[in-house]
Amino acid sequence: MSYYRHTMLPNTRVPAIPETQHTYGRLITVITPLLTLTFVISFVSFQLLQFSFAKAIGDRPLTPFQNAFVPAVTYSHMLGHANPQQRITLSLGLQPRHQQLLAQLAQNEQLHTNITTLNAAQNIAQFYPDTQTYNKLRQFLQQSDFIITQVYTHRLLIEFNGTIKQVEKTFHVTINMYEDKDKNNFYANSAAPILPPQFARDILSINGLNNAPHWSHASLTIPHPHNAEQQHHNPCPAVDPHAISPGQFTGAYQLNDLYRAHYQGEEQTVALFELSAYNAGDLTAYQNCFGRSTTTIQTISTMNSQTAASHKTDATAIDAELVLSTAPRLRALMIYETTNDDRSYLAQWAQIIQDAPPVVSTSWTQCETTATPQTIWEENALFQIAALQKQSIIAASGNNGSEYCSRDSVSPANMLTVSDPAAQPFVTGVGGTSLTRQGVRYEQETAWNNTIASSNIITNITNGGASGGGISHYWSMPDWQHMAGVPDTRYSSSHPCQQNAGQHTAYCREVPDVSLHADPQTGYWIYCSVPSTCNPTHPWIKAGGTATAAPLWAAFIALSNEMSQHQGGTTLGFINPLLYTIANDPLKYVASFHDITSGDNDYQQNRQGEYPATVGYDMVTGLGSYKALALATYLTELMPHQTLHH
Repeated sequence: MSYYRHTMLPNTRVPAIPETQHTYGRLITVITPLLTLTFVISFVSFQLLQFSFAKAIGDRPLTPFQNAFVPAVTYSHMLGHANPQQRITLSLGLQPRHQQLLAQLAQNEQLHTNITTLNAAQNIAQFYPDTQTYNKLRQFLQQSDFIITQVYTHRLLIEFNGTIKQVEKTFHVTINMYEDKDKNNFYANSAAPILPPQFARDILSINGLNNAPHWSHASLTIPHPHNAEQQHHNPCPAVDPHAISPGQFTGAYQLNDLYRAHYQGEEQTVALFELSAYNAGDLTAYQNCFGRSTTTIQTISTMNSQTAASHKTDATAIDAELVLSTAPRLRALMIYETTNDDRSYLAQWAQIIQDAPPVVSTSWTQCETTATPQTIWEENALFQIAALQKQSIIAASGNNGSEYCSRDSVSPANMLTVSDPAAQPFVTGVGGTSLTRQGVRYEQETAWNNTIASSNIITNITNGGASGGGISHYWSMPDWQHMAGVPDTRYSSSHPCQQNAGQHTAYCREVPDVSLHADPQTGYWIYCSVPSTCNPTHPWIKAGGTATAAPLWAAFIALSNEMSQHQGGTTLGFINPLLYTIANDPLKYVASFHDITSGDNDYQQNRQGEYPATVGYDMVTGLGSYKALALATYLTELMPHQTLHH
């Protein structure tokens, strides 16, 4: 199975070295004698340091961990050495056991037929990192005077706290302060950390050596111009033919048919992955207007109160209000919130995998090719366990079209790129469309693309946006994705996911998998009063971007789970094999999906319409948007019956 070749330890697969590093390599070949002498002196000093540490662990050689650099360092200004007494929290990510079997089981389209052999906790636990190794790591950290702050039942992550001085001494790094192009200050390591050799093969990631922000929320908003006095007397937004109310959305995508069949989210739970805090009053105000939900809101936060107050944005309100509008009788909405850095990011995923809510939506994205490789691999390990636990992970594909990383300072210009985590092979990536409707009646959809050229006529949207999509640079194409038109050989012939290994025997993962309306010009109503990102006197805004499409897909999955369980089946879990199985049947595909066949996501307008929307699957809208009742029915038919469980 080709997929697994790209899920190995970081020491066995090193992503392509950025061009800047190749440039430095060429400079070294012509270095002056003076610099050579300096290098020799530095090298000897490093060897003495390495020798002293090796004596402490039994004269065994050290192992540099090469994938723990944050790309932001390359375009930031160093301010000086970080405060050695500052306390920071880090984590070590561990490699799952039986990795090849885990990858095969998690991505196999027959998973749902054979899931009864894996449902028991002890069977899933066979893939958790070894208890003995986990305990030895804890002991090693405690002997180095770190404080263990969090452990997990799945043992994929262990968190600890200490001073920067302790971190530098233990992992043989220097941690400096930097200022990025946006005048944000952060700390980061300037060299690869060094691991004790007895743990090198077990450790997948070292997180927390930097606190640079990495992820952005894939939303675009347009303030509504109605005046404050009108808002005072009317708790709902003014009528606007260019905005979608919950009733208009649920009518257009046939969710009302699910409601009439008595599936409105009863006893179901959806979780939101958030990297900012929110105003609880905004959700209340939204519900008071549209009156569609009495859902219990549970906030699981690792932010302290001061951090949360300073990190409130419109992001969570967008995600939460759309879920509440679509699953009106949802039992619980779990909102996980943390800070925007790699250690916190992975720790929150680790908590979500431990808690195991059945449906999880994230609208936070980052450039796949400039993400730290260790973060990509650690995510993948967590998502594989999520698949075995029958969790559905839904992720926005981003708003930068076929060149997702185009706004990233370290990405080559015009490079075709996708976002993480939507491109992960155990995640359902959600792209964007532009919906045309007549009241509550669906008329048509096109690929969402407010191009740069047309952005000057798009009021209050900076640089427009388009549905993210394309070819992964990390992951081979899973077996379940193969269907008519997939892979798209017109674009996939370069095999970017294979280049690092020098292999050209397989195609690469294509994203997105599905899509939904995301055009902010005809966006969804959202209530937001957070001063940092919204206007409290005009709290009703229109929201778009793929950040709106992802939670709406998550809400649909919750309704489908309800149908499946009501009819004696299990929850859907990892839905991608199911979606492509349905799409492979022409009659079921037409009944279950709106196939978007016009437009493209050439947002930068640098190419000839890459990628175009086509009949069937395409790399701008995926399989298309849902026809709710039919798709839920076909998904339910693929579920094993719960009475088979032992």
